[in-house]
Amino acid sequence: MEFDKDRDGELEPSELCEALSKGNIHYNKTDTDLMIRAFDRSGNRRLNFDEFKDLATFLHKVQDSFNSVSCTKSFRDGEIHFLTFDEVNVALTNSGVHLVPEALQAMCRRYDSDRSETITLDEFIRLFLFVSSCLLTFKAYDLEKKGQIVLSFSEFVYAGSNLC
Repeated sequence: MEFDKDRDGELEPSELCEALSKGNIHYNKTDTDLMIRAFDRSGNRRLNFDEFKDLATFLHKVQDSFNSVSCTKSFRDGEIHFLTFDEVNVALTNSGVHLVPEALQAMCRRYDSDRSETITLDEFIRLFLFVSSCLLTFKAYDLEKKGQIVLSFSEFVYAGSNLC
């Protein structure tokens, strides 16, 4: 991999950050660490080539979902693309995620960093990483596939520690 500076066959957060910036996607080390946690199957906080390909596929899927419903606002300096909270719901629903309005609003407010009631692509990627990790964690407890789980407090804390 071109961005593997130490040539160990894996990308650490700073290397992933550089790789993504070459694709015009700019994230800080904290964000890339979240991405690595979401796609690192070995638990070593690094991505091998297959894990990196899975992340790239995920990012393209999320970008496509965002672009399919995004609005554009023009400024003197250029354009900004964003989703309203209702459009976030459409994008999530199109991806098979159905949330009650209260959950959607709470999640959108969490990722709306400037409190504009709109979500940029970067914010949407963070939001989608969170939703994806919630789905995986939930499915691990929903063994009977009923769409409902019962957790003790300890199980809740353990499940929460696995979320991005």
